[in-house]
Amino acid sequence: MFDLPSDLERLRVIELYLRIQLKAVEERISKAEQAREQAEREAEKERKRQAELVGWWLEHIRAAVPTNILHKAGCPMAGKRYHRLNESEAKEARSMHEVKVCQFCQAAKGL
Repeated sequence: MFDLPSDLERLRVIELYLRIQLKAVEERISKAEQAREQAEREAEKERKRQAELVGWWLEHIRAAVPTNILHKAGCPMAGKRYHRLNESEAKEARSMHEVKVCQFCQAAKGL
């Protein structure tokens, strides 16, 4: 370290300077922590979004004649009413006569 002056007045000036510096460092740390937390939240959101795009969706359309349509996950033609399916469930759904396959995303490919 360095030698400190012996008189009280100069020591108080150094103390004030160090307090100002410490406050600036604490503020910078706080901003960095907030930025890291925000980045972690965004990364988690992206992981969840990516997880939604894996597999298949079985869309249920309520109508006079209810319809079920099999989509690849992420298909823009899918409505809001769907269930996520894994590969074996999608294969089983595809074999059912009341389930149609989306022609837009070509959900049958890969099964």
